[in-house]
Formats: sequence, C-alpha cells, structure tokens
Amino acid sequence: MNTNTPIVEPTRLLWQKTVSSSIGGVDIAGFIRHSGGVQSSRLFGRYALVYVIDGEGHYGDQRGFESPVRCGDLIFIFPEMPHNYGPDSGQRWSECYIVFDGPIFDAWRAPGFLDISRPIIHLDPTQYWLRKLQSIVEPGSDLSVMIRMQQFLADVFDNQRRIMLGESQQRWLEKAQHLMNALETDPPLRPQLAAQRMEMPYEMFRRTFTQLAGIAPGKYRDARLIDLASRLLHDRHRTLRQIAGHCGFCDEFHFSRRFKQKIGLSPTEFRGRIA
Repeated sequence: MNTNTPIVEPTRLLWQKTVSSSIGGVDIAGFIRHSGGVQSSRLFGRYALVYVIDGEGHYGDQRGFESPVRCGDLIFIFPEMPHNYGPDSGQRWSECYIVFDGPIFDAWRAPGFLDISRPIIHLDPTQYWLRKLQSIVEPGSDLSVMIRMQQFLADVFDNQRRIMLGESQQRWLEKAQHLMNALETDPPLRPQLAAQRMEMPYEMFRRTFTQLAGIAPGKYRDARLIDLASRLLHDRHRTLRQIAGHCGFCDEFHFSRRFKQKIGLSPTEFRGRIA
C-alpha cells in the first residue's frame, strides 16, 4: 500500500460539542483542504491533534524545537506551548484536526503519554489512521466521543511502543494483551490467570507487561473494563448491579467508585448524560 497517496477531503466540519462538561471533552473536529496552517506563533490554550493527510511543511515551538512535517505525521498541540506549523512557502497541505480539553486529558500527561517533548508522531498507513480519527466523532453523545478520543490516544501510544519493541517482545505483548482483552469471559480474565496461561509467575508477568506496555496489567485490564462498562450503560435495560457483575466487579458500589475515578462521573450520572 502506498501510504502517501493523497487523500482528497473537502474542507468541512465533522463535530462540534453541544454541551459543556467540567471533566472535558472534544470541542470541534474537521478537515481543512489546502490549509495554510498557523504561520506565526500562537498560544492555543487547548489541546489539539493535527493529522497531515497530504503535503508537507514544518512545525516549531517556543522551546526551540523545529521539525519537518510530512504526510502521515500527527502533531500534538499543547495548551501552554506557543507554536507554529504549516506548509512551507509556496506549498500546501491538507489536514484532519481535533480540538479537545479538560482535566480528563490532563491526566494523560501524568504517566508521560502526552509528552510535550515529543509533539510529532508518524502514523502509517495514513488511510487507516484517518479512519480511526474520523471514528472518534461518529454520531453519539459528547461522553461517547470523549471516551473514543481517549481510546484513540491509547491506540497511538500502543502503536509507538510496538514499533520500538523487538519482534519477540512484540509477539509476547500481543499475546498478553489478547488474554487481557478477553472481557466477555465470565468472569473477565484477571491478570493472575493471564500469567498462568503465559506460563509465568505473576510477578515476572507483571514486570514484563509493565515494561513493554508502559502500564501495569491490572490498570490495563481496569481501563478495558471501564470502556466495556461505558458501552453497556447505553443499554437501559441493564441494571448497575448486572453491569458490575458482567465486568467482574465485586459489587455495584466498587464498580461505581472505580468508574467515577476513570470517567469523572458516576455510572448513574453517565447514564443520565447519554439519555
């Protein structure tokens, strides 16, 4: 596949947030064909992703960081960092952009995922990653879009980590994650059982998984379970007790506490927002 084949998209708005939220969310998203970028230094005040789908140019910021930018590059814009980007003189590029903000995304900086020292990540194939970007703002509630935005970020960083891994390490991590993603088992597979199936002592499994995935297996599994729970909450015929049991929580109170820690809303509040 030629990953640099130009993607022809008209300038159009894909999404605009309709409800403000104290925990944050995706504000606006769209395409700009033949964008001029931001040629003079700008302090944006919000997070943004700019995915270049045609053309090439540059990026620079107040730290003195400068880099060429090409088709398939994803630019991370940080709220507090003055920056500029866009096609070089006489050139043009096209982009897909997403603007997002709020405490829910600030939390991604704590473990070093959103790293201001690495504002550009290359993602190939372009068509594949563009579809993933577009899927974030498919029809749904503001909260659903926010959750899909977080899943996209997780996919980006997981992809980068896989690129840096050796082939044998990558196969090991893929197998471990496949086991940890078995959320529909009854009860959902716990890290200790995944370690048994990998034929490893749990402590060795935990250290290896954390080193390769950048997150402890328990936290990885919990994040997947919360994602599953958020989907199940759309089904109003399911009680909170049923969802808690399906996701492997000991009771609905434990489930509610963990859900609020991750999403910023209780399951009842979340369900009310998507009604």
